[in-house]
Amino acid sequence: MPESVNATGVELRKRQTRRALSRHARRLTIEHGLSGFTIEQVCELAGVSRRTFFNYFPSKEDAVVGGAEEIDPSILDTFMRARPEGITGISPTLADDLIALAIDAIGEFGDFDEFDDPRLVIAREPQLLDRFIGAGEEAERELAVLIQNREGLGADDPAVAMMVGLFTTLVWRTAYRFFQPDNQTPLAELLAESLETARTLFTQ
Repeated sequence: MPESVNATGVELRKRQTRRALSRHARRLTIEHGLSGFTIEQVCELAGVSRRTFFNYFPSKEDAVVGGAEEIDPSILDTFMRARPEGITGISPTLADDLIALAIDAIGEFGDFDEFDDPRLVIAREPQLLDRFIGAGEEAERELAVLIQNREGLGADDPAVAMMVGLFTTLVWRTAYRFFQPDNQTPLAELLAESLETARTLFTQ
């Protein structure tokens, strides 16, 4: 088997392990509070050792917050290559390509459920709010750099901040709909629907 294929498989397992640890830590926090479970319990649910846990997170709190999800480099590469050639400034497909990026990432991460809703964690452990805000800000900075690199824009270009703000708002509002108790629609489908709604509003 080619070395690149092996490397890809290893990186995928790492992303899956990180996500499993974070999801189990969140579920246990929602059910029992931070002090109501141990790192060993998280490891048992994820099927890994305590040593492996600390390869990914320095503490239970860090596992619960999780931080920005690592995305398959091939998905990021697809996003970067999707920019049409021969244009200057913001490409007309940027919003669609960002949604496609999010949908592809969701496909790799698998199904989402109520234990992915940070509001439930914060309701149980309010002191984690600042940590979640910090993780969100870091994710926005990473998104800004991604857009800058793809679109060839400077770090201080107002279009970058505007696109990050619009995209983040769209994702959060979609997530709010997704986590409603009566929702039966997959997150990826809701994201695509939200983009179409936003497009309609901005073109009226």
